[in-house]
Amino acid sequence: MTVQQLLRVLWARRKLALAVLGAIVLVAMAVNLLMPRTYLATTSLVVEQRLTDPVTGANVQTQNTGDYLATQVDVIASHNVASKVVERFKLDEVPVVRSQFLRATGGAGTARDWLADQLLESLQVTPSRSSSVIEVAFYNEDAPFAAQMANAFAEAYIQTNLELKVEPAKRQAAWYQDQVLGLRKTLETAQKRLADAQREEGQLGSSNRLDVESAQLSDLSSQLAAAQGIAADTQSRERQLRAAQASGKTDQLPDILSNSLMQSMKADLARAEGKLADIAERYGTGHPQYTAALAEVSSLRTRLRGELATVTGAIGQSAALARQRVEELTSALDQQKKRIVHLQQGNDVLGVLQRDVDSAQRAYDAGLQRASEVRLQSQLNETSVAVLNPAITPVDPARPRVLLNMALALVLGVLFGAAAALLAEMFDRRVRSAADVADISGLEVLTEVPP
Repeated sequence: MTVQQLLRVLWARRKLALAVLGAIVLVAMAVNLLMPRTYLATTSLVVEQRLTDPVTGANVQTQNTGDYLATQVDVIASHNVASKVVERFKLDEVPVVRSQFLRATGGAGTARDWLADQLLESLQVTPSRSSSVIEVAFYNEDAPFAAQMANAFAEAYIQTNLELKVEPAKRQAAWYQDQVLGLRKTLETAQKRLADAQREEGQLGSSNRLDVESAQLSDLSSQLAAAQGIAADTQSRERQLRAAQASGKTDQLPDILSNSLMQSMKADLARAEGKLADIAERYGTGHPQYTAALAEVSSLRTRLRGELATVTGAIGQSAALARQRVEELTSALDQQKKRIVHLQQGNDVLGVLQRDVDSAQRAYDAGLQRASEVRLQSQLNETSVAVLNPAITPVDPARPRVLLNMALALVLGVLFGAAAALLAEMFDRRVRSAADVADISGLEVLTEVPP
């Protein structure tokens, strides 16, 4: 079918098409008149993510802006937020609402939950595509009520957003408080163990005390080395004395040869013996001078033997004293070593206990600091959500949209009218031009009689 044929058909069936168009327009007008007037109130919210912790000032991990806004949209449209709106205005206590609830549910569940779900059906939450603004819209036949509900949902969302941050912080604050008490007890126990150990050890773990004792040990070691040297020298002299006594050459000992008194006495004895020999040769042994000279020689020999005994005895006594000194210093050195070992053991024990105290102190300080931060976070009364534009009472209804509905009715009426005309033509085909004759008969048209 050509365009001309189509136009002829529409013109021929114009009454049917106009009837269909008029019917659709009338239906649209009736719908606009019968539909209740629904008003739309919108509240705009600015929702931003915090980049820093308000208590510590540290950077916090953030979500993608789109994901974050989608999460906030779900929170706004949640049953929890709707329940807060119902609770705020006590809508579930209104007799009309309770009767509607009983008719709809038969008393199953609670009026609060049922009404919250009903409010959510009239709620529309739309996030912005290029900003952090979220629009909260509410539909209702009562314009003031729609504005009131939109603002109420915004306020309930802000409260919920604050609770979602504060409530976990409160639970964490309580948990940290218990942990801090436990850490304090651990610290006090470690400090008591350290104090008890210090009292038992008499502050043996003091580094100054250990330094003093180490210095004494070094001094005793030096004294022992010197005493051992002296003992070795006196023992050597004692062995020389014994060897000289065994060979009868005591007078050749170095100690005797170096003794000036012994050498002087030997010289006096030699002179006395020479004098005695001279007197014996000159006067004989019976002469009084010989007797006096003999007595002098005997006295000198007795003194010399006594001095020799004194010198040899001094050598033995020196050796014995040197050995005793070495033994005493050795014993003192061993005791000092034991004392230092005891000090080091006490120092090690106190060091372990001190490290326990330090570790417990660090854990307690860290827990106390974190507990203070969480406690401050649980007391925060601010949120990153702000009302940009509160909802106001709408003047014009959002539904029905009369102009739009009528425009759609006209378009649909034209389309359905044309379709009805074509459908009627299909069931009742008419000849309206030479082209129709050719199409129907399949013959060629030779001429056409004008009207």
